[in-house]
Amino acid sequence: MLADSPLFQLLLFVLAHVAAYGNMRTGRMTRGFVQFAGVWILLDFALVERFVAGETGAAYLVPLVMFQLLAVLSFLEWHLRRRLCRRPSFIAASDEKYSKALTLWMAGLDQEAVATLQPMLRRNPWDVEARLLLGCIEHENGRSNRALRLLKDAAYRTQQPRLKEEIREELRRVKAHMAGLRGEKRAKKGSGKSLPKGGKKPLRSKDPTRPKDAERKLAEAPAISLESQSKQCS
Repeated sequence: MLADSPLFQLLLFVLAHVAAYGNMRTGRMTRGFVQFAGVWILLDFALVERFVAGETGAAYLVPLVMFQLLAVLSFLEWHLRRRLCRRPSFIAASDEKYSKALTLWMAGLDQEAVATLQPMLRRNPWDVEARLLLGCIEHENGRSNRALRLLKDAAYRTQQPRLKEEIREELRRVKAHMAGLRGEKRAKKGSGKSLPKGGKKPLRSKDPTRPKDAERKLAEAPAISLESQSKQCS
């Protein structure tokens, strides 16, 4: 029986690990870890029931079938998503949405820009430029912790020197701002005063370099995305 064949189980085990490793290598750590842990636990449980307890019924078949489904679905999801984000039509649509988000951000419509970027990242979690821009927007609106997570994810997901340098620069800005906030909070606490609501301040009006930087990114966006997105999916 094929479903019970050791070679078939080994093949599924390898495919699941390829998908899990591919996800973790490109920054989808939670998904990759769940896939790794899931296939190991389910397969171990099935093997114990089969070769230790001597079960051949439901106690053995249920975890075995669950392992097989998890392995197949994990590999298909990873493989099909990679193929999708390499399609020229998908890349062109992503370029258009990225340029739209960048234009909205430059116009001060941050919420609309975020609403454009978030669906992009759900469809293509390897889109480093969209993640970088979203991190910048979150930082400028006082959500520095979320910005830090987004930028670290972006740094992990790309090997391109230009993008890595941009991300490192933005990370330095965020960390410096967070350190300043902590110092200000301690000073305010010592003097008996409190920070504004939320303890955070929007940065756009105090950061004259961002519009210039955004204009440069807008000019570059259509030209670099075709190259970078295909690399991000590999």
